[in-house]
Amino acid sequence: MAKVGRPKIEFDIKHVQLLGRFRATYETMADWFQCSVDTIRRQMQDTDSEFCKAYKKASTHLKMAISEAQVKLALSGNCTMLIFLGKQYLGQADKVENVGEKGIDWENITFRAAEAADLSTDTAPRTNSTEG
Repeated sequence: MAKVGRPKIEFDIKHVQLLGRFRATYETMADWFQCSVDTIRRQMQDTDSEFCKAYKKASTHLKMAISEAQVKLALSGNCTMLIFLGKQYLGQADKVENVGEKGIDWENITFRAAEAADLSTDTAPRTNSTEG
């Protein structure tokens, strides 16, 4: 008896790995392989398939490379990246202080944050007094 339906698509695993390195969408992969998005979806849902394994492994390499670049940037002195990674990996968080019943003293918190980060452009020390 003859087989019915379309011929099975043979995927070049090197191309799947390339697409995985850039975390290509199903739509992009379907365009690349000239097949339907459903075909790609079926390949990705079959976690035992060579297609799915190749894509996921390549995409993991991308994640690791990005993480490595972030750590290098942080260790080179990028304060923003240090803070971000501290929050992500060390569970650090911004501390917000309440002042009495009035709620949050935003001016004081903003002043302390700028002072701690040495972001103040003023050469003279600030005061919290109001001039009228």
